[in-house]
Amino acid sequence: MMQPQAMQNTLLETRLGLFRVGFGITMVWELLRSLGLQRFPRFYVEPTLLFPYYGWSWIPRVRDIGAVYVLFFLMITAAISLTIGYRCR
Repeated sequence: MMQPQAMQNTLLETRLGLFRVGFGITMVWELLRSLGLQRFPRFYVEPTLLFPYYGWSWIPRVRDIGAVYVLFFLMITAAISLTIGYRCR
């Protein structure tokens, strides 16, 4: 018979795992939807004026469409990794 504390820990781990999978699926869904609607080039490459946050002005603006898609696919890869639990404990 499981102790109450061990059972509570198991339930917390299960809830956390379900949240991780749900959040990962939501991230992948939104990134793929943004890819289909061509939002990233429209919002990050085409504008002539972007307002950087205070303290983050040292990060250069991405002007190349290829670099935007590389960053986009890195985000998709990270979201899929989160969903399947890669390197999660």
